[in-house]
Amino acid sequence: PILPMTGALPSGDPTNATTSFTNTGEVAQAGYYSAESNLPNTITSQFAETDHSAMGRFTFPKTTQADFLIKLMDSQTNDYNPKVKIVGHNEVEGQVTTGQFCGEGVNGQQTQLYTVHFSIVFSRGFTASQIVTSSGSPDAVFLTFNTMKDPVVQAKVGISYVSDANAQLNWQTENRAWNFNSIKGAAQLAWNQLLGKIKVAGGSYAQTQ
Repeated sequence: PILPMTGALPSGDPTNATTSFTNTGEVAQAGYYSAESNLPNTITSQFAETDHSAMGRFTFPKTTQADFLIKLMDSQTNDYNPKVKIVGHNEVEGQVTTGQFCGEGVNGQQTQLYTVHFSIVFSRGFTASQIVTSSGSPDAVFLTFNTMKDPVVQAKVGISYVSDANAQLNWQTENRAWNFNSIKGAAQLAWNQLLGKIKVAGGSYAQTQ
């Protein structure tokens, strides 16, 4: 989970940190999602996707403390062996192992654990970065941006079950430019082509729906 927020790093366990959220103005479409959170210092979050990566566009209020809290220990089940690295001034990569769906640890001698590798790159450099740890293991990453002049921060995210490098390769291959509208348009076109294989006509709108 990646939580956009403003202000200082919340005290206590970062996994428990939340912000306010509203369904007012929420948009959910095939290939696109948008919603507002962090009220009253409202942040608008928009998302689109490619086959193997995602892109986010976040519009913050004017502040020197526009943040992202990347949670490493927030699965529905247990998390193991989290690793994270801050790369340069605008990228984060790492991994976490989780699984055991419905409490099932082993099925037919096959472990139900899996490791997710991730790579996140931002459209500009952060002004501060911090790895939040407890008991020697990373719990979260806290990144800060300055949005006084430009309120928009974009992010590309790739995941992989193979390696951090493959996670990075996924967004590098399918999402090289910083063009959110292009990614959104391509995603919606792909969904329309798929869903458009079935067409209905006749009767009222309610009936065809």
